[in-house]
Amino acid sequence: MNTKVNRIRNKKEKIKLIYETFYKLLNKIGYDKLTTNQIAQEANISIGTIYHYFPKGKVDILKGTIKHISSNFIDFDEFKSINQENHVEQLKKFIEKYIKSHRNNYQYHLAIQMAELSHPKLFQSMNTSTNDFFWEIVQKLHDLNSFYKNIPKSILFHSLMIMYNTLEALVHRHLFITPIFNTDEELIEYLTQFLIFIMKFK
Repeated sequence: MNTKVNRIRNKKEKIKLIYETFYKLLNKIGYDKLTTNQIAQEANISIGTIYHYFPKGKVDILKGTIKHISSNFIDFDEFKSINQENHVEQLKKFIEKYIKSHRNNYQYHLAIQMAELSHPKLFQSMNTSTNDFFWEIVQKLHDLNSFYKNIPKSILFHSLMIMYNTLEALVHRHLFITPIFNTDEELIEYLTQFLIFIMKFK
């Protein structure tokens, strides 16, 4: 029994190490120059171990890393107390956290965007993974409290996808290309009001 538990723990630790190493190297040298051999060397694990957990190599690691980071970014405890009265303020806090995360992890997000734009098949694969990820979130939110349960899953999914794509488009434009607002506070206020309007939760 202990051997099985240790094996599971060891597997999780190795996968986490691969994610963290990939993230570190992605920030440093970008997606195109990054190789699985470099990941193995930096993490001090065998190349066979990487392909054991990630048969498609870099693409699998990239998708897993994004899901790993996104899952850690979303704190479902924050969603438990959301209701009709406070959801606008909670949305504003989420957007603020989202922008702050992108500023703190600028090179990572820039590298991801460049990789998707340079590799059409990767872009398509990432879209599929994103859809699957948000369906998982929809299910968790539905199980979490009645505020979400009262919204049909298809509408909630559509609303979350609108929110995600709007945030990605405007925040990336603001941070990576040219500022479209004088301050982050102005961007946060605009995004909050815009998303409330188009998602029709109000």
